[in-house]
Amino acid sequence: MAEKPQIRKNELEVFAAQITPASIDVKERRVEMIWYTGVTVPRYSWTEGAYNLVLSMDPRHVKLDRLNSGAPILNNHGDWDGVEGQLGVVERGWLEDGKGKAVARFSTRQDAKLEGVWHDIETGILRNLSVGAAIYHKKDITKEGEALKTYLATSWEPLEISVVPIPADAGAGFLRFEHNSVEADAATICLKQQEEVEQMENETIDVLALQAKAMEAERLRACTINERVRAAGLEQVVADKLIADGVTVEQASEAVITTLVSRQPVIRSVNATITRDASDTFRAAMAEMLLSRYDIRLFPLTERAREYGGLSSLLDVCRECLQLQGIRWRSLSKQKIVELALQGTSDFPYILAGAANKSLARGYEMAPRTFMPFCRQVSVADFKTHYTMKLGEGSALQLVNESGEFKYGKISESMESYAAKTYGIILALTRQAIINDDLDAFTRIPQMQGAQAARMENVIVWGLINTNGNMTDGTAVFVAGHGNLATVAAVISDANMQIGRLAMSVQTGLDGSLLNITPRYLLTPVAKSMVAFQYCSSSYNPITAATTSPFAPGGPMPLTVIAEPLLDATSATAWYLVADPALIDTIEYAYLEGQTAPYLETRTGFEIDGMEFKVRHDFGAGIVEHRGMWKNAGV
Repeated sequence: MAEKPQIRKNELEVFAAQITPASIDVKERRVEMIWYTGVTVPRYSWTEGAYNLVLSMDPRHVKLDRLNSGAPILNNHGDWDGVEGQLGVVERGWLEDGKGKAVARFSTRQDAKLEGVWHDIETGILRNLSVGAAIYHKKDITKEGEALKTYLATSWEPLEISVVPIPADAGAGFLRFEHNSVEADAATICLKQQEEVEQMENETIDVLALQAKAMEAERLRACTINERVRAAGLEQVVADKLIADGVTVEQASEAVITTLVSRQPVIRSVNATITRDASDTFRAAMAEMLLSRYDIRLFPLTERAREYGGLSSLLDVCRECLQLQGIRWRSLSKQKIVELALQGTSDFPYILAGAANKSLARGYEMAPRTFMPFCRQVSVADFKTHYTMKLGEGSALQLVNESGEFKYGKISESMESYAAKTYGIILALTRQAIINDDLDAFTRIPQMQGAQAARMENVIVWGLINTNGNMTDGTAVFVAGHGNLATVAAVISDANMQIGRLAMSVQTGLDGSLLNITPRYLLTPVAKSMVAFQYCSSSYNPITAATTSPFAPGGPMPLTVIAEPLLDATSATAWYLVADPALIDTIEYAYLEGQTAPYLETRTGFEIDGMEFKVRHDFGAGIVEHRGMWKNAGV
């Protein structure tokens, strides 16, 4: 069953800290802070359970681009405050002595809540910070014998810094408290305090309103603690004690994690199972739902995708992604919803990329690549010229005389070459296409591009046969000097098939030994395919009614027919015999290491208002041996 979207918030890891006051420029509202010190923080995943997490402070592991591009300063992570929850902006972030530091500037907008927060920071009341970080990769650093897993984040990115009441990292926070403005001198402070006292004397305090506000805060605290205890599967008595003890919501969350850890059995096995987290499950389910909307026959609706079957448009998917981020979208325009959904912290770009990748792969798999049975697949490490070494069969074994002397033999060698090349195209998914719910833009089009990649491979390989280019010996592939070209153009028949089979069997290697090659495939243009299929069929009788074709399945020399329309473009009559690639090399086709299919990359568009999809495919092919192929020009 798919995980509930309410618990997907754990993708944004939060590292809080108890801190000391910071240096403050009151006039500019600028403050320097420490936002992380490298401490270990307990965490709880709804799929993995409780564990410890440490953020690596190695500069190679920390992405600071977003922090230095104006990351927000939020009020307690601003879950439900929208833009009002943003207190300021980070002007500069850096790493120093194993700590994360930043300079932030707070807003000067006229807002009572913001003014209150700034006043408490200025006077040293609020001293706690919390960094919200996205974890891209982590590794297990658990020591032997420890029951609780410990992970080190080796690829992560700080997304925002918040002012919070309860910390977890005791070493992070504002730096030494200094007023750098004339507004902070003693006379100004005294005058300001006197004005505040006079103002309080002139105001009538609404006691009932204060009591109602306090009761509402207490009710919200109790409800939140009850919800978190129930979500963790703990008893109600745990929630009752936490509420009675007067702990904050943050302290209650830590207590829930501690309780869960204490109840876990000791793990004595060194084996671990890494499960898919809630974010991956959500993205995969949404991508599968969108693909099933496009074509349910090609992409049947999976069980986990059924939960989102009620979403009727791409705009609904955008809204779902924003809701899981805690962003209120009901008052936003369609354009603003799409704009926010396309941002890097949203799941929406990953969902689009996942759907497009699956569509691309399906198109690539479904398109015919008829060359694969008679060619050999290899991988290459780069785009340099790839040389294929051909070794001779070696000298024949010679009789050893009575003195036990062995004679030296020789092995001849030759080589052919080709190179892999990159092919690609960029596609665009505009904001208008998302609003208009254009499913073809990122499902059918990538599928078509996948099919085009397969056709491109077909064109390259069959082009090697059609063009009959030169090999390293300076002569064409099919030429009388190679013993692989019929001297007389003729139709497919017993006699002509036997000529080709004989020519292949008497081919000699580099060292002059007989190779005895047997043909395995009959390649024909579509124009001659009917004759070829009939001739190689067990139900067809090419000689007499009492015999079966020797080239049919089950016969002594079975042949598999491959009909390719690309051959018709050059010759509608020529046909070929080709050996099994397991017996002798003929044509090699190569992919770049680790990538045997087209690959799709995405980014939020800069030149276009939307997303860009780049389809890339690395492929190359070449004829490496002429002895395993024979050609008849046909009539």
